[in-house]
Amino acid sequence: MLGEDYTWLHSVAWMARNLLSILIIGVAGLSIGQAVAHYYARHGTLAGWHRHWAATLRETPWWRITEYVVIAVCSTGLYLVGFSNAARLPISFALIGLTVWVATRLPTPFVMAHSLAVALISTVFTLQNRGPFASVENFELRTVILEAFAGLVAVVGLALALGRDERQRLMAELATHAELMTAIVDSIADGLAVIDSEGRVVMRNLASAHLLGSQFAPNARFTDDLADELFHPDGSRYRDEERAYRRALAGEEVRGEEMMIRTRQGTEVRCLRVTATRLRNPDGTHSAVVVYHDITAERRHRDELTSFAGVVAHDLLNPLASVDGWSNALLEDLHEMPAHPALDPAFADLARLSHASGRMRSLIEDLLAYTTARNATAAPARVDLTAMVAEITSMRADAAIAAGRPGPEFTFDELPPVHADPVLVRQLLDNLVGNAIKYTAADVIPVLTITATREGDLIRVCVADNGIGIPPGQHDEIFANFHRAHPDSGYQGTGLGLAICARIVEVHGGTITASDNPGGGSRFTFTLPAATDV
Repeated sequence: MLGEDYTWLHSVAWMARNLLSILIIGVAGLSIGQAVAHYYARHGTLAGWHRHWAATLRETPWWRITEYVVIAVCSTGLYLVGFSNAARLPISFALIGLTVWVATRLPTPFVMAHSLAVALISTVFTLQNRGPFASVENFELRTVILEAFAGLVAVVGLALALGRDERQRLMAELATHAELMTAIVDSIADGLAVIDSEGRVVMRNLASAHLLGSQFAPNARFTDDLADELFHPDGSRYRDEERAYRRALAGEEVRGEEMMIRTRQGTEVRCLRVTATRLRNPDGTHSAVVVYHDITAERRHRDELTSFAGVVAHDLLNPLASVDGWSNALLEDLHEMPAHPALDPAFADLARLSHASGRMRSLIEDLLAYTTARNATAAPARVDLTAMVAEITSMRADAAIAAGRPGPEFTFDELPPVHADPVLVRQLLDNLVGNAIKYTAADVIPVLTITATREGDLIRVCVADNGIGIPPGQHDEIFANFHRAHPDSGYQGTGLGLAICARIVEVHGGTITASDNPGGGSRFTFTLPAATDV
């Protein structure tokens, strides 16, 4: 069927011819399909495409049209010269560089037209026994070489053109996403900045420029000119190693740290809450992502509330002291009076009055303590938990014995030190120990066990008792403001003690939970930062 003269070169030539046709026609179809789809997506119809094409041509700058014409004429002319003078000027394959030039400058349809023109030129010259391939005597081999040359020109040109188109499309998408991301970041009310290891501001949004000043600009350094305006809440200046971005680059995660910043004019002081984390760059270096939240108004409101609470508490305690004083004076007068049937009701009324006055005093003092804990800024230092627990338990035992009650029993071993505010930690432990003693049945001696273990950078402290326990379903609610787990059991309280404990632990970045003690009673567990070993 194939004939005696059929050789493997016939198969190669046939295969090369079909592959070249599929390549050029397929790419042409894809390009035309994309152009049609793009036009239809923009205009909703294909009608009037020729008018649109003419209008686009008129809007094209003259220098661009001139460039197209010059490239087309020069490339075609040079290919003609190369094939017509192949014997004296063997540069046919070197002319593929012209295809590279065309592919990098002209649109893909022009590149396809260029490839077709080159294929036509090489075919015409080869059929006329001219050009670089005419010296090949075997016709099938000459055909294979011709088709390989045309295919090489088409592949090089179309690969470069399509790659350029894809790159331009991706760059356009990236630019769109970058604009969207910039708009989103700039719309954030909190300041956001990315600072590299050399202190250079890689990126920042508009809010950070507003909060930190216009000198905090992209590519600027986080210099001393700005750092001199940063202060701790206590008024001390930030040292270089204390800056949030420096600590983040060193591997520390900065969460919710407060700092003060004074404007360069010195007319305004802002309070900022700073969060900083380390970001790994593609080249292996690190940058710090810093978020600045303006809490100036919040802090001003907090200070005003604290001041107001202090004034109110002072104004309430003054008349309450008068009530206590007159009640005691009346009680002394009643004791000096002769026996009378009306004395017993009077003593009972005074006892109720004294009891109500004591409850009001406790409520005011707890409100003051809660306000202080809620708005406190921790001043952490190394705290010896063993010594502090020993002092608190000793005072509680002495107070119980002085009141005529059985002394509570305490068990605790050596406890690891913590890095926390000593005043707040004392209040936290005293509240938990006091609660454990108070909420113990009348005929039971309070037994408390205090333990602590280290877990990474935290110290987990557990206070277990043998008290009356916590009602089911209230293990989380007991930390809410004014919540009392046993309101009708005769135990006095304001419902703020555990809320104060929760706030103190929260200030230190820890957690506190309540659970049932397997041996009966309750178990309170909280975490505090561990002290750094020296």
